[in-house]
Amino acid sequence: MALGALLETLRVAATGHSPRTEVARRLDMPDEQPTFDIRFVHDPELMPSGLIPFITTCTVQRQSLSTRPLTADQKSMLEASVAPDHQIVWFETPRQRWRVAKLMFHNAKLRLTMREAFEVHRRVIEWNAQFSENKIPDHAVGVDPLMLKPMR
Repeated sequence: MALGALLETLRVAATGHSPRTEVARRLDMPDEQPTFDIRFVHDPELMPSGLIPFITTCTVQRQSLSTRPLTADQKSMLEASVAPDHQIVWFETPRQRWRVAKLMFHNAKLRLTMREAFEVHRRVIEWNAQFSENKIPDHAVGVDPLMLKPMR
């Protein structure tokens, strides 16, 4: 997911200089070392992305979201907003939602128990902070104070 976010940020940033970004994954590389070839192709018709100003802004939504289902119109607008080679996958049935919730639970357990993940958290979280210039403030991590203690 981090690589996807990096590549998408690169694509958005490039639109400010008129090149189109072409990304191709090297299929001969192992999954543990994903490698990409990235080309910038001048495209005078390409308009700068409206997302450019937000590249340097880090925001996190940690509050509960509505469980009200999206309308068909809202879904259509969201689906139309993604790049042509991307798609939105909807998980709407109770079974699908349960499976995604279970996956996220197991993902969180991995992140909290793997030594490598612990080291990353230690480096990127600014402890006892509500705001931070270049790290994640512990107040924004979204876990209760009892859980923050073992994360340190």
